[in-house]
Amino acid sequence: MTFTVKAAEELKQRARAAVADELWRVDADTIHGFALDWLKRYGREIGIGPDVVVLSDDIDRVAVLAEYLRSIGLGDDLGSDDGSGLRRVIEAIDTHRTGHNGQHRACTSDYTHLGVSMQELADAYSAGLQARGAVDFPGMLSSLMELLDEDPWVLEHFRTLYRCILVDEGQDLTLVQSALLRRLAGEGIDLFVVADDRQSIRGYAGGAFTHAQALVPSAAPDPLHLRHNFRCAQVIQRAAEAILRPVGDTRHVALPENTPPGRVRFVPLKSPEAEAYWIAEWTSGLLKTGLDPEVIADGEDPSVVPEDVAIALRTRWILAPIVDALAERGIRCVVQTDTSVFLPEPEARLFVDCLAFGVNANNAPAARRSIEELRDWTGDDLSGDPLQALRSVRNASLESVAELVTRCLLGGADLEQAMEAVAELGKTHDWPRGARTLSDVWRDYRTASTVQSRSPQGFLAHLARTQRTRPTDPGVRLLTIDRAKGLEFKAVALIGVRDGLIPHYRANNPLERNEERRRLYVAMTRAARELVITWPTTTVDRYGRTHEQSPSPFLVEAGLLASVGRTT
Repeated sequence: MTFTVKAAEELKQRARAAVADELWRVDADTIHGFALDWLKRYGREIGIGPDVVVLSDDIDRVAVLAEYLRSIGLGDDLGSDDGSGLRRVIEAIDTHRTGHNGQHRACTSDYTHLGVSMQELADAYSAGLQARGAVDFPGMLSSLMELLDEDPWVLEHFRTLYRCILVDEGQDLTLVQSALLRRLAGEGIDLFVVADDRQSIRGYAGGAFTHAQALVPSAAPDPLHLRHNFRCAQVIQRAAEAILRPVGDTRHVALPENTPPGRVRFVPLKSPEAEAYWIAEWTSGLLKTGLDPEVIADGEDPSVVPEDVAIALRTRWILAPIVDALAERGIRCVVQTDTSVFLPEPEARLFVDCLAFGVNANNAPAARRSIEELRDWTGDDLSGDPLQALRSVRNASLESVAELVTRCLLGGADLEQAMEAVAELGKTHDWPRGARTLSDVWRDYRTASTVQSRSPQGFLAHLARTQRTRPTDPGVRLLTIDRAKGLEFKAVALIGVRDGLIPHYRANNPLERNEERRRLYVAMTRAARELVITWPTTTVDRYGRTHEQSPSPFLVEAGLLASVGRTT
């Protein structure tokens, strides 16, 4: 069990190398992925079927809550033009369902004036999900717990299948995740939890190292210690450790013999634009000449490809100047693998969402996205059944999409023939990139499945998993610090490391500030050989006012900036 699909896939690959022909004995998944899989298989006892729809977008979750509020005459009490009021209620419901306070500011007492208790709101929201044949991420875990209570056979079946549960990234377990794993294990299944309290950065979602300790109470007093860092060069690891020293963490991670020296640089820049220029030049230099031989081990390859470089930041809104500066130098970058990046043309996205709706008419998110794409395309105020709307549009490219969806829904040989022709169809109607991606994923799915088992549902599931695990394009990785967790790169640039962002200005108590400190530690230890930390000395707000900025106090407290000038 781990926290990201990418990590689960990597664990599976490592297991393959270790156990070879007995890989069938090993399953690897995220906690939510496992819960969803078992709910699809055995959840009918609690009203969840194999075609359950996952609501991951807040706009779809808010729609469920809004319908209930309107039904009791409260539709206008929490609404706002941007839906933020209802989103705060959703946050409070999530907090209530998962049993943690975390660092959310949404408080259950905020809504007592409505005359509806938080339990009533949570129950109504859950009922709304069930009526739509849907589940959200917090609900996956609580629903599986409910299933284990309602159907003891499911729990017994799990304990018959498995002998050991290994939990990765245990420092970020929430209370409900820990309780679910404890329930699954019982007394007969071994639990092995890998956790690093220095990397606990999800307190806002209820994650805590203490939940990992509670999961294995007999081992907590005398844990096994992983004492060596095999990723980071010497100066990078020591700089990261210095960040934690001011709060009393003086632990010293051992480095293997012959660990390369590495390099850490701290660079203040005049403005965000100057920062973006400097980072782009640094990236370009790495790609052209590689790493300095003095920072790597003897015999190590100094060459750097774009995928070896990451630019990490605390919040995404400071990203735009970096993207522009890289583009000016012809450097490709990958910001994230959401659908608009994975399938860049609207025709490809329409195909996927209309196919998903055709497979399951309860898939409200797919219907909403399809209608929005068609509205943007046609300018018409479309609504209702997205398949009918798609077929009504008189456009050669969209007509080809409609025909493709229709053939795929027939399954069998029609599905095979349609997907074999998708790449050529995309070329003909000017959506080649998305069509090529769909064609590649289809071939992967075809290789991994039997003729009898192939279906539109199976292809869509394989597509969703591919989207979450495989980089969409080559390029420098641009990502938030939280998304960087668990990854590693030859060279990392941390940008915008200034007071107000690290720590974030909303982190106003010692617990939150310490979590911000650990977040910086996590970011620094993503770098294997070279680490650059930058910040702008001035910024301009939306009213045109200039503000002086200081580097993160964490850098100052760690004594890392003694030799750095204030200007560059």
